[in-house]
Amino acid sequence: MEAEYFISLIKRDDFDYTVWQREYFDKLKSGEFAAKASTYADGHPYTGKAWIL
Repeated sequence: MEAEYFISLIKRDDFDYTVWQREYFDKLKSGEFAAKASTYADGHPYTGKAWIL
């Protein structure tokens, strides 16, 4: 449901998600992305080890 809402918002306007994403990530300070990813991972309920082969 959230994905459908996201897509409808993008399609409503002439919005280029790729450009927005590039501008967003270019504005992040060094290490900020890693910090946000760690915070997200710590609060995420999934505890599996699917990335380990």
